[in-house]
Amino acid sequence: MLAVLVAGSLLATGLVVGHAVGDNGFLDELAISSEGTDVETASPLTTALERQSLAVPEPLVGEDEDEPIAAVAAIVAPSVVSVEILQGEVPIAQGSGIVWDSGLIVTNAHVVQGATEVLIRFANGLEADGDIVGSDPARDIAVISIDESIPVTPATFAPVSTVKVGQTAVAVGSPFSLEQTVTSGIVSAVGRTVPNEEDVIVEMIQTDASINPGNSGGALADRQGRVIAMNTSIRTDGTSQGNVGVGFAIPTDTILLIAERLLNGESLETGYLGIHGESAMTGEGGVVIGELVPGAPAERAGLMTGDLITALDGRDVGSMGSLAAEVQLRTPGEVLRFTVMRGNESVEISVRIGAAG
Repeated sequence: MLAVLVAGSLLATGLVVGHAVGDNGFLDELAISSEGTDVETASPLTTALERQSLAVPEPLVGEDEDEPIAAVAAIVAPSVVSVEILQGEVPIAQGSGIVWDSGLIVTNAHVVQGATEVLIRFANGLEADGDIVGSDPARDIAVISIDESIPVTPATFAPVSTVKVGQTAVAVGSPFSLEQTVTSGIVSAVGRTVPNEEDVIVEMIQTDASINPGNSGGALADRQGRVIAMNTSIRTDGTSQGNVGVGFAIPTDTILLIAERLLNGESLETGYLGIHGESAMTGEGGVVIGELVPGAPAERAGLMTGDLITALDGRDVGSMGSLAAEVQLRTPGEVLRFTVMRGNESVEISVRIGAAG
């Protein structure tokens, strides 16, 4: 049994541990959620980046740089903060955060869970009081506001579409209260589907860059010094709670989408489709529907047991996990367009998803 360790807040030098999950079995029920977008356009994750006007810049670090990790650290560090949770004037927990914009910090929800007082400390030593704008435990993302007059260096973000397996990954954060700690490794996998304590499946970037308690909410950056994800959790062997080279980070696309919703006071409900299924074993991707929940949106829309879901809103479906993670970001009430193979016939079926719970 592998344990998913939340690599977030510290209590003294203790660890915050999540639930244990097995190698399989957590992708059975598809109860999933996204912001209303035109189903003919790109995914809501892509449009979140577009709304932020975050065009991918020219590389900030040259390919011939003698010390590329040091160069990345110098670029990213000013945009990474320490997030300290106070009880009175006494610090009781600590994590990390990323400067999103003037007056705004993004971090993990579990870093600020239950907090009433937050202290933000920047790389240059400047301190500022923070207020929690909102938190989404289901996706483990929170937004903190600070005085807009405080000079900040917003991070440059890059979408997950720019991320390749095997590329350099640099983590910056505050593990064990050691602020501005830099570690490096590679991107081990993209699109890992990881269930959390809220029983929500979130698509992650996997990395072997060392992250530990206190790194949560901090940046995972590429060779160009762009933030590609937020460090969130590690997986252990169940006997040790230290890093063993398997860490997970929430992609920038998801961070910005949820941060926008929190900032705008939009719904954080998780949508519900109502199927049980499994990844197709044909080698071509897709999800085979094994069972329909009676009266659920999928059944009402005409999806059938045995249907092979091959695409969602025109984009290929690779597995049950990737389908769950993609649709999980959809808002209840949104209409999704599924392409299914029913026997030898390709069928288009539109489903208005409901609300989970």
